Amino acid sequence: MSSIYEATCDDIFNYLTSTVDRFNTKLPTVTMSFFEIAGDNCHDLLNQFHPTQLLSCSDGNVHAYPLTEPKVTVVAI
Repeated sequence: MSSIYEATCDDIFNYLTSTVDRFNTKLPTVTMSFFEIAGDNCHDLLNQFHPTQLLSCSDGNVHAYPLTEPKVTVVAI
């Protein structure tokens, strides 16, 4: 049984691959980030648990910043 992360990655890349094949376009850039919110603390899990901030944007969304966000080209577990 795969984790929800693996299943999500499979779904994303399967969708993108079918879109590229169907519309004969270039595969878009995919990036990812992982962060943990514990109480009042937020940490970047891809950057040695480096502390980050939660910032409110003018559109009403909250974003963790700064975060490590590498490009992803394949699903590899």
